[in-house]
Amino acid sequence: MRKMAEYAMHQAQARAGLTDLQLVPMESPSTENSDGNDQAVAESMFHLSLSRTFVLTRAQIDPFVAALRLALRYRKRLRVSVQGLRVLINDERTRLFATVPVVSGAADVCHVIRCVDKCLAQFHREVYYAVRVRI
Repeated sequence: MRKMAEYAMHQAQARAGLTDLQLVPMESPSTENSDGNDQAVAESMFHLSLSRTFVLTRAQIDPFVAALRLALRYRKRLRVSVQGLRVLINDERTRLFATVPVVSGAADVCHVIRCVDKCLAQFHREVYYAVRVRI
């Protein structure tokens, strides 16, 4: 995975004219003290973005969490399959993301994103990207 990310960064630098990109370690405390369970390590290494980064006031946090719980109350755990590699760059062109496209389960992921978008709109926050990257 690390070699794929390094290759993706090299390709993005070449195509977008970016310099000084560094690979940020994906390890977390849960992966560092692994008991050898490769599946647990793999599951803890991946992140699924359901929104842009946004800021809430302290007073908004509990109501926002309640709105999310209400919007997602009937959703079950998602199962997705991924394959390949894609590179994305944030709006400010300061961060590069090596991503793996979803090959099955994309409709479920998009439904959850729409639920999160509704909550963000209620709190006057920017919804996820209007132009969706095909996942």
